[in-house]
Amino acid sequence: MKKQHVIIAIASMLIFVTPILGIQSDATPEKTAQEVAESWLKLIDSQKYEKSWEELSPNTKEKMSMEQWRLALTGMHKPLGKLKERKLETAAHLKPLPGYTDQEGVILRYKSKYANRESVIESIGTMHDKDGTWRVAAYLTN
Repeated sequence: MKKQHVIIAIASMLIFVTPILGIQSDATPEKTAQEVAESWLKLIDSQKYEKSWEELSPNTKEKMSMEQWRLALTGMHKPLGKLKERKLETAAHLKPLPGYTDQEGVILRYKSKYANRESVIESIGTMHDKDGTWRVAAYLTN
């Protein structure tokens, strides 16, 4: 009987504390992935390429070393110059994620403007990792 009271008390606290803490239970995968991607993009915008690698999905880090990642981003992102504008164009939720049948992901596409190039499409693949955390898994520009 006491266990039921404890469970009810904890559930009641969560109901009242969740709105106070700003935790949104109705957050969509697309919105969560966008928040993760935009936070991560700040790292590459400030040329913190090693830190951006550290925050990648473990699936990506297994396939590419930090040095390979840094070199790829240096060649792909650095020549663009300073970011002037970035706008989300699309966010597509994929469940299951191709190649990872037990995971989901979101592909985000941004239309961006940089100092050295006025029209850039940035594609960011995010993955809902097995530990429950959304992380960036891929980044491409064209």
